[in-house]
Amino acid sequence: LIIFGSFDVNLIELPEDFCSTSSIMPQKKNPDVLEVIRARMGDIIGNFMASITTIKALPTGYNLDFQEVTPKLWECIDIIKEALDMLSKLITKVEVREEKLARPELSFLAATELANMLTRNYHIPFRASHKIVGALVRELISKGMTLRDANAEMLGKISATFGFEIKLKDEDLQAALNLSNIVNLHNVTGGPSPAEVRRMLKTREEILNHVRSRVFERRSKIKKSIEKLESAVKSLIGSAGSHTNR
Repeated sequence: LIIFGSFDVNLIELPEDFCSTSSIMPQKKNPDVLEVIRARMGDIIGNFMASITTIKALPTGYNLDFQEVTPKLWECIDIIKEALDMLSKLITKVEVREEKLARPELSFLAATELANMLTRNYHIPFRASHKIVGALVRELISKGMTLRDANAEMLGKISATFGFEIKLKDEDLQAALNLSNIVNLHNVTGGPSPAEVRRMLKTREEILNHVRSRVFERRSKIKKSIEKLESAVKSLIGSAGSHTNR
């Protein structure tokens, strides 16, 4: 989010109420909340390293070393809860600059998929297609052009110099250079396609609901146990008092 919201990349606009201005540069927008969250994640890693160092090479059974680890666990939980709370509020206010995706220089992001397409559709070994696309990119840059300026004829000529005579279809080239199409193509487990993202969100929501149910159940049992304990203690105190009065 910090990188995507930076002036150089500028693909998203971070909400004003989670940022501040620079103390010296009036035009600068500092992503304060995200930077603090990023920094505090270092505490998580630090506590993890401290914990595993504390308990390494311990003999079996309980050791008092463990009591030094517990506070670190609670601290990590508090840090993560605070970070998630802030992120959940921030993310709903992020504005995506869709028009920025049309920038010509971003077309080079499609280079890998272009190489994949040559392998998938024209049976060129990926090692060779990688070199072909690399040569195409170099030629385009040398001419002040981008992948948007590439055409089937140009790519066909470069392929021929590597010993691969192909009749490249223009529709294959355009499909490979379409960034939205590239995202949709990666419909695999953990991939970025909208369909897979929706599946992952649904799965995680189901897991969260299950965890919430278990936590509620355990808290209810703990509450009842505490109530029983307090009742028993009061009963014992009352019983002891009555014996004393006698």
